[in-house]
Amino acid sequence: MRTVHSSAPMNWSHCACSTRMNKMKTLQMLTLLSGLFLSATVLPAQPRVLIIRHSEKLSGWPHGEFNSFQPLSPAGVATSHALSGWLHARSIRVDTVLSSATTRTLHTAFIIAQAQNAGIGVNRALQDTSLIDAFWKQVKQDFGQDQTVLLVSHSNIIPYLLLKAGLPDSCRTEAGISQPRPDFWLLIEGYDSVWEIPARQPAPGACAGVRRYFFRRPARE
Repeated sequence: MRTVHSSAPMNWSHCACSTRMNKMKTLQMLTLLSGLFLSATVLPAQPRVLIIRHSEKLSGWPHGEFNSFQPLSPAGVATSHALSGWLHARSIRVDTVLSSATTRTLHTAFIIAQAQNAGIGVNRALQDTSLIDAFWKQVKQDFGQDQTVLLVSHSNIIPYLLLKAGLPDSCRTEAGISQPRPDFWLLIEGYDSVWEIPARQPAPGACAGVRRYFFRRPARE
């Protein structure tokens, strides 16, 4: 048997370089896969949306044709100011406040918009569930991901705003949504909640797509 001896030394620097190149390619591939995974589990960014119910109404107001003109009670005015303080304490800057076309929602919206120096507008979808799908599309077109929009609506409309925004049915209880009986409207209760739909949404089916916060209402005398 003949042994052959190579006269050329092994090029170790070339081997080390190849190893580094392979590691770089692996890292690049992992980065690409991570990006694809994130894009598959996070929906495109949209404006940050906050939703509130109008504050407490004046009691003893006649129903029927005058219902839309029912104003806030003194307690409702105080609640609206408390909410403005809650937003300020958390450094939440509202760009636009949108309200339904009722006195109680507009009064609530005006107090917050004035404190925030924000624009104010009226949208029928905030009191008509048949318009909600088109409304959400319009919101995404009209506002950027760096903007915050606050919606002032009603106890029997807010559940449908949340569900149409992507809240799963399984998250109703967590979001504070109830239904007194099967043939009745979905409802939210109370005047101390703020619902947030973050600018960057998680994958469909996650309850985190809607966050619920509570603020402290003034004590009644």
